[in-house]
Amino acid sequence: MEVTGSLTQDGWVVDKGDITSVIDDWDHRFLLEKDDPLIDAFEQSGDGDSLVVLEHPPTAEVMGVVLERKLLETLPESVSDISVAVRETSELCAGATH
Repeated sequence: MEVTGSLTQDGWVVDKGDITSVIDDWDHRFLLEKDDPLIDAFEQSGDGDSLVVLEHPPTAEVMGVVLERKLLETLPESVSDISVAVRETSELCAGATH
């Protein structure tokens, strides 16, 4: 991930904690597409809070776009550009840039 912008009075573009709070929403959780039958299985087992349900399949491309949007909504106005890359494997990745 790369974040570009103007320096705040604190001397940074964005507080790392602001970025981490967005990423933590997905950390150690299962990413599923809405209507996936596994959602019901997780909820019935009491593990529904370990899910992140996406509108589209959880491909690296979709995850990159969703993560970029979440960061744009969350980060302060000092941020002017965000570039996100999500790796599926050591050889394959997808990204989004705003």
